[in-house]
Amino acid sequence: MSKILYYTDCPFFGGCENMLPLFLNSERIKNKYEIVFCYRYSVEYKNDLEKRIVSDIPVIPLTFISGTWPKKNFIPPFNHISKPLQYLSTGITRLPLTFYEIFWFIRFFKKLSPDIVHLNNGGYPAARTVRSAAIAARLAGVKSVIMVVNNMAAGYTSLGRVIDAIFDRWVVHSVTIFITASKSAATRLQSVLRLPNKKIKFIPNGIEPIEIYDNRNKNIRIKQNPCRSCEIIISVVGLLVERKGHRFLLDAIKIIKDNNPHLWNHLKLWVIGDGELRQSLECYAKSLEISENIVFWGHRPDVLEKLFASDFLVLPSIKDEDFPFVILEAMLLGKPVISTYVAGIPEQVEDGKTGLLVQPGDALSLSKAISELCRDPKLIKKMGEAGKQRFESNFTSDISLKSYLDLYDLLLCSLK
Repeated sequence: MSKILYYTDCPFFGGCENMLPLFLNSERIKNKYEIVFCYRYSVEYKNDLEKRIVSDIPVIPLTFISGTWPKKNFIPPFNHISKPLQYLSTGITRLPLTFYEIFWFIRFFKKLSPDIVHLNNGGYPAARTVRSAAIAARLAGVKSVIMVVNNMAAGYTSLGRVIDAIFDRWVVHSVTIFITASKSAATRLQSVLRLPNKKIKFIPNGIEPIEIYDNRNKNIRIKQNPCRSCEIIISVVGLLVERKGHRFLLDAIKIIKDNNPHLWNHLKLWVIGDGELRQSLECYAKSLEISENIVFWGHRPDVLEKLFASDFLVLPSIKDEDFPFVILEAMLLGKPVISTYVAGIPEQVEDGKTGLLVQPGDALSLSKAISELCRDPKLIKKMGEAGKQRFESNFTSDISLKSYLDLYDLLLCSLK
């Protein structure tokens, strides 16, 4: 039986990790291949992993030196040196740590002898150890190396990326095929790395079907809103970081309050997720005088229940996306999606059919799109049903897994 080794380096189960449970729990893959899963160890990742992986496959945590100056706040007047120290330490340690990781991975791969190494990467270049593993796998004699890139590749616009260029060519030589979830990300990666067509492929992500019943929807509404059951609830789900565009969504809500008081009185925004901008976003909502209609839920284990209790999803991303999983989850649950013309999002959301798309950072257009759906419950239902049909035709876990299985088979057949 051929062996597939999966490796990832991510501090937590973010969006780019969501395909891994499908691979690791899939009976179709386990019946055909021997599977080993390796990950860069962190307590948070380990805890998330134990909740998501139900199979009994071998799991190997790996520990590497970060090579980055620890993030901490210095007392004034020395607080300004923290970030320069991080850049300096990263620059000094990059080359020696990369070579150390390459030699370590060579021994590791020779010991385990996988036929395919499947590397999961946030974006490109993203994690250093993933690139080191790609180079090491080829040097160790692994015949097929897959690198999945889950975001838009960074061009050579900084000194660090210019230095990366030499290693990028080594990575390109080592990787058999790069995979992205969207055509947009594939085009970007091919342009940055100058990949031949045979080295790039896009496979849309998929998710498992979920059963959530209507009576649960009603119960959630009553429980969370005992006095205002007629509210229109919209949700935004994602890390509270700049690239997700939450600030523009708050601006859009402010525009609605100023221009349509009646709609404002029946509108509730659920902000689901946590991150470095949570405190500043809560303060910004207060400064706009809209905080009374906004709930910051933080990180939630019941995201899907919250999403199902909403009327529709808003994802106001402004950059650095590929193929957001939360959009697939909303489509699966029959919820329309309002989002932006960023990366692979237009490949998920059909503007005017399964949701509405606006330009990133355009708060006025976003407010108009939200108002349009809020005024028309029939349109919400129609778009939600169309989104569910689109999901079932294009983005189920079965469809995505079949594409990866076909790829594994093709790679192994080419070796015979």
